[in-house]
Amino acid sequence: MRIRLTALAAAIMLLVATGGTASAEVVLAYGTVADRFTGKPVAGACVSVYDAGQVEVGRDCADEAGRYEVSGPDSGYYKIKATAPGYADTWNADLLGDARDFDGAQSRYLSREFLNLGLRPPGEGALSGRVTAGHTVRGQIQVRPYDVDYPQQRLQWVTVADDGTYRIAGLWSAHYKLEISTSYDGDQWYRQKETLSEADVITVPAGPDVVVDEQIIPPGTIDLTVVDEVSGAPVKEFCVFAPGVGAERPCTTTGQISYQLPRGTYYLAITTQKTHFSSSVAGVVVRPGEVTKVVEKAKPAIAIQTTVRDAATGRAVADTCVEPIEVAGHGVPGSEFGRNEWCSDQNGQITIGPLTPAAYQLLVRPKDKKYGMQWVGRLSGGTGDQRYARKIDGPGGVLTRLPPIRLDPAGTVSGTVTDKQTGRPIANIGVLPYATTTSYARDAVRTDEQGNYRLTGLGPYFWPLEYVNIQGTYAWQWSGGAADRFDAKMLKVDAGRDTKADESLSPGGAFAGRTSIAGQPYGWVEVKPVNARTGDVAGQVETDFSQGYVIDGLATQDLKIHFREVSSARYRTIWYKDATSYATATPVWITAGQTVGGIDQRIQ
Repeated sequence: MRIRLTALAAAIMLLVATGGTASAEVVLAYGTVADRFTGKPVAGACVSVYDAGQVEVGRDCADEAGRYEVSGPDSGYYKIKATAPGYADTWNADLLGDARDFDGAQSRYLSREFLNLGLRPPGEGALSGRVTAGHTVRGQIQVRPYDVDYPQQRLQWVTVADDGTYRIAGLWSAHYKLEISTSYDGDQWYRQKETLSEADVITVPAGPDVVVDEQIIPPGTIDLTVVDEVSGAPVKEFCVFAPGVGAERPCTTTGQISYQLPRGTYYLAITTQKTHFSSSVAGVVVRPGEVTKVVEKAKPAIAIQTTVRDAATGRAVADTCVEPIEVAGHGVPGSEFGRNEWCSDQNGQITIGPLTPAAYQLLVRPKDKKYGMQWVGRLSGGTGDQRYARKIDGPGGVLTRLPPIRLDPAGTVSGTVTDKQTGRPIANIGVLPYATTTSYARDAVRTDEQGNYRLTGLGPYFWPLEYVNIQGTYAWQWSGGAADRFDAKMLKVDAGRDTKADESLSPGGAFAGRTSIAGQPYGWVEVKPVNARTGDVAGQVETDFSQGYVIDGLATQDLKIHFREVSSARYRTIWYKDATSYATATPVWITAGQTVGGIDQRIQ
């Protein structure tokens, strides 16, 4: 009894000395310790926890099932090491793999953390070998081992030497799979496998190198030919490009391309010569070592070739631009967004195309301002009157060759635009030497505050002038007060001289209406007035916007009216009234100063 009382008194004295409370350790981590190579539990393996100062703060050894539970003074960030006889000290490095020492281990927050740990056999091994290919391999080749025994591990890529050799040292004894990567031929796994799951397993023991040679999976070949969609005749000149596979664009002049590509499925973009439209082919499957034959049909197009020369000397003229204008196109677009034009090279040669099959006339704009603008005439010279321009409607799929375009020196036209009723000058009137499709045409010369304009760079021919008004206050009209181009007063331009041409404008007329679909108002419709005799756009193009439309600024004339839906990819079109073409459209008579209402049109 005396001994028990003495022990009790000692315990009471200890509690008093420590402030009356007892400190208790907390569980930091628990789980199992296993052999990384075999996956079997390691009985008796010990787990140690270290703080940032490399001081061991907790330790526990596993039972017969490899289970451990290590405690420490407090939760926090620690590093963990597993040890056992016959194994290398193995530090935990989480997703980075196992680490060999404290510095390589990962610091992690431990507070009753469930954590299965592994042990590695002692010693190191290495992988080495040679990567070869039966074809030219572009760019770098890299290899990387994948640790089958610890899949979370992410080892580093190793670059293969120029002679194809590689060596990966410092590998713990384990099972690996080898990944091979190329910048062009794609990735593969040993041996010529497409996926990790298919790859062969490589056992790497401690000691001498394990030699693993690999061959890059060979590419396949696309045998590509292009034929005319209508005639079936071969198209000799074209290029091909597979987006996403480098920048190579092989071309041919023989009508056939053998194009090597890594295995896979491809979209091919095919650029043909100017006599055909470019096209594309999707879903082309390329298999290793096999030839895939592809025959693409190309739509035939209009293509025009000529040269540009000085009319007096015959010298070739570079940087002269030619815009093909559709005869039935209702004027020259000349939009602020740019033109559809081609320019001559240093030899004066120019090849235009591909163009949609139609009849065209050529409007020529020399960049060298000593030469004048022209329409390519029916004979060897130029003209300022589109009615006398050469019409080109050659067959699609072949090159139409024209006589040389001969450039003449330039002249100018200048004058003053005034209000016909008051005589006051009018500012911001656009003046052009051809029929425009929009008053915003970038080639238009604008009158200044005094109504003056100066139109330069015109060839020495007879020209009609069109005067257009953005605001719709004044009617669009032609030189001499004409309502359309065919009645315009033709102005003779002389080389190196200025021709005077004053013009007076009158208020315009208008027409108005509404557009609909299936009986319901529908406003996303573009409304375009076209002269019934010349086919030229006769006023500003407007959109309904579900509020009804008003087209003003119109001279006295017969109009045909075009409607185009602009709110969807369908872009449905119709002519007034319920007509399918310009030829069959119903004319509407417009009188300057008056508005014609009720020009309603159903889109469908």
